[in-house]
Amino acid sequence: MKSILSFGLVIISIFIISTSPVIAKEKDVKPAIKATVSGIITLGPVCAVVTYPSSENCGDQPYATTVYFYSTTGRKIKSVTSSTDGSYKVRLPAGTYTIGTTATPPPSGSIIPPSIPKLKTTGPITVTAHQRLNLPISFETGIQ
Repeated sequence: MKSILSFGLVIISIFIISTSPVIAKEKDVKPAIKATVSGIITLGPVCAVVTYPSSENCGDQPYATTVYFYSTTGRKIKSVTSSTDGSYKVRLPAGTYTIGTTATPPPSGSIIPPSIPKLKTTGPITVTAHQRLNLPISFETGIQ
């Protein structure tokens, strides 16, 4: 009788385990595979008149600002702020993006006109999983 009872409990236990919903553990959920986009953000030109030979550094200069990466439907996916040397690095899911900004005016007393610099690099850019993309981003000052 004990063996029949034990056998019955084993069968019931197997039935309960096999019909129970499976709960995915966090480690079983795979995160989106991302790409790394990095580069230097620059602003230029920074001199009103360029002479030859130039005594000033009138080329494009590193620019600390925030840029946004948007999906093809216009949804903001990620933002990144460059450092004072203009460098930035952002990780994005594989996909196609456009670039936008809410650039800030140059500091007071700067030779650059007090308008908001215009973003020259806008995309679209496409990144794939595990890709490392060097993407320079440039802004135009409006100085002619």
